[in-house]
Amino acid sequence: MIKKIYIITLFLICSCQQKKFEQKENTKIDSTSKEHNTSEENIEVDSKKFIGTNWFKVFKTDTIIASEMYWKKIIEKDSLIKIFKADFINSPPLKDKMIIFLQEGKDHKSLINENYCKMISEPERAVLGYLTLLHGTLNYCYYNNAVNKEFTMRSAINLDNEDNINLDNKYPERFKSYLRFWFRNDSNSLEKINDDYSSTAIFFGQSVYDYFSKINLTVKGNKIYAKFNIKGFNRDIWESFRTEEIIFLVDKDNIKVIDKKELEEEFVYFYPNGSGIEPPSGYKNNGKGEYYLVNKRK
Repeated sequence: MIKKIYIITLFLICSCQQKKFEQKENTKIDSTSKEHNTSEENIEVDSKKFIGTNWFKVFKTDTIIASEMYWKKIIEKDSLIKIFKADFINSPPLKDKMIIFLQEGKDHKSLINENYCKMISEPERAVLGYLTLLHGTLNYCYYNNAVNKEFTMRSAINLDNEDNINLDNKYPERFKSYLRFWFRNDSNSLEKINDDYSSTAIFFGQSVYDYFSKINLTVKGNKIYAKFNIKGFNRDIWESFRTEEIIFLVDKDNIKVIDKKELEEEFVYFYPNGSGIEPPSGYKNNGKGEYYLVNKRK
């Protein structure tokens, strides 16, 4: 009898432990299920939160363009060095100097310093090339020691073909690529360089124009001072005179315009003239049919 009671008691104890275990497992399963459901809900919420999100917002269009432009500049620089390889290899260093590059000779002919052209440094060449964007030269140019040979100012500094003496005022690609390289960090200058056609070309029979009558270059350290005289002309009506100066900063292999100065322009009127146009008020005759503004005579 005692043995039977012991067996029944043992059975009850095991049954209770089994129920506790099952309850514990059920509780665990319920908890896991709840966690799983909660996780799924969070995933759903997160998914909704990111709907319409621009995953490429860090790759802005301007950044891509900047990258493309960067490599384009590198390629252009590479190509330029190949085109002007001999010039860069043989270029004299930039040294302090004062030089007359161009001056007006007899019969209004623009005479260029040929010896200087043979020893010009690359930054100076770029500065002189830049000046040709601003004004023309009357009846083209001549070397001091070869007055009968006609050429362009750009060909004198090896930025144009010598036989480019025609009515086409389009900038040569050689010239444009060279200046683009040197002035690549000067946005205002690049606007002038990127123009396809020259507004400074002078044609035979043109009524109104201006031109260089003198160009001086002064180099001091890493600055180049270009000072030049400009003459204007309007048939038989008037002539004008003014002086301009541009200061360039040279930084290794690039150049920037850092200052510009322009003096007041002075006019002389001629009367009588074939156009019948009288001088403005305030201009006085010097007795030779030349009218100057009082206190402004050159």
